[in-house]
Amino acid sequence: MNRRLWRLLVVYLLLAAAAAGTVGVAIARSRHPDSRPIQAVHPQRRPMEDVIFANGRVAPRHQQKVLPRPGLAVESIPVEEGQTVKKGDVLVRYAAGELEGQVRQAELALQRAQLEHRRAQGQLERARACARENGTRGEAAQGPPDEPAPPDHCIGSVPEAEAELQVELARLGVEQARWQLEQARRQLAGAEVRSELDGVVLQVADPEGDLLQGAGGPLVTVGTLEELVVDLVVPELDGVRVRSGQKVRILSDAFPDATWEGTVERVGALVVTRTGMGGRQETGVPVTVALPQGTPLKPGYTVNLEIVVEARQALAVPLSALVGTDGAEVWVIHDGRAVRRPIEVGVSDAEWAEVRSGLTPEDWVVVDPPADLRPGDTVRLVARERQEAAGDEGEPGARD
Repeated sequence: MNRRLWRLLVVYLLLAAAAAGTVGVAIARSRHPDSRPIQAVHPQRRPMEDVIFANGRVAPRHQQKVLPRPGLAVESIPVEEGQTVKKGDVLVRYAAGELEGQVRQAELALQRAQLEHRRAQGQLERARACARENGTRGEAAQGPPDEPAPPDHCIGSVPEAEAELQVELARLGVEQARWQLEQARRQLAGAEVRSELDGVVLQVADPEGDLLQGAGGPLVTVGTLEELVVDLVVPELDGVRVRSGQKVRILSDAFPDATWEGTVERVGALVVTRTGMGGRQETGVPVTVALPQGTPLKPGYTVNLEIVVEARQALAVPLSALVGTDGAEVWVIHDGRAVRRPIEVGVSDAEWAEVRSGLTPEDWVVVDPPADLRPGDTVRLVARERQEAAGDEGEPGARD
């Protein structure tokens, strides 16, 4: 290939690189015939984000879960999944026979307590009457000041102070029996569990399953579809960095070409342990992310989340420039030779890594370095001659 064709090829490669957006990329090669082309770039200042990756499950913002009631059998569930319900519609009916019996028992207990209260009041009135009679007889008695004998009808009566105590205890017994009756009646009224909101039935338990025997899960779940959130648990170490108001990118495998932006709405105050996706136990900080309206996501969908903890302008290099077992080194071109340099790496994204120290914007950093590149290898920037003609001495390279 003659020199004219070689220059045309160089111009073509530079134009292609510029069209691809790789401004600042240079191609270097050694003058040795067995060398291979390599690429080098200047570190760039670009927006970098500190991101926490997590996954969660879509849920209605407003929902009602009807849980089994221990000791009560379910008589019927008169709704189906997908059914629209209004506030006040019956969701679950429990067998009321046992509850009716509990109400009757509470009514009888209240009657007994009221009778005991009346009996205690009668004893108090008798004690007070006897006390008055004893006082009158004592004033009228003649002779030595011996204590007068009580009237026959006062023999066996309790002292007035004790009678007052019995009345107070009986009154408390009536109050307790009345409260128990109210609770029993409330339980009976709750034999029909009604919807607390206008919404859609999202889940109904299998009538033949264990749920109807009180085995734990909800019998019926009702929710609204207009406002959705994502519930997730963030590990403890990351949870301390999550704050309300932070932006969140939301992705779903069901819609691979879509990304939605949500907002951290709530961060739990306590670390929790709960069963997550796949049945595994998750320990961390509960977080709620608000979804934008109008997404095609449905309650129960699993989504991936990228919580943007911090966004800033930072010096960065392509991930393909990082070398070393911990990715904390790069190859730079210095005086036309390859030099391996340690750097401090910060946050990274899918393509770039932040450089906190070790490089300047003027350095040339090798991208996709060959595996056999060695310190001191001589390289030369192909674009050098053209830039030297324009008076640019910024690119390093070996001269003949």
